[in-house]
Amino acid sequence: MLGGDRGWRPPSPPCSTAATEARQEEATRAAYRLILEFEALRAAGVTTRHAVAQALTEKGVPTPRGGHSWTHTTVTRVLQRVVT
Repeated sequence: MLGGDRGWRPPSPPCSTAATEARQEEATRAAYRLILEFEALRAAGVTTRHAVAQALTEKGVPTPRGGHSWTHTTVTRVLQRVVT
């Protein structure tokens, strides 16, 4: 017989807690890498979050999720992750 449910089940389900912790850890690492870019922009006189987002987009710096377009909300979330 081909196909069908043969009764096999994995020994244990994936651990969602471990996956969540891994994602949070990666996001924190990405935030700390991006802080260097933020500090360089601040030193150049770019102070508002909207201006930081625009500058990062123009420089081609990828967002934490790998996107191409920064928003002031993304900048705020990166900063909050580093502060907390």
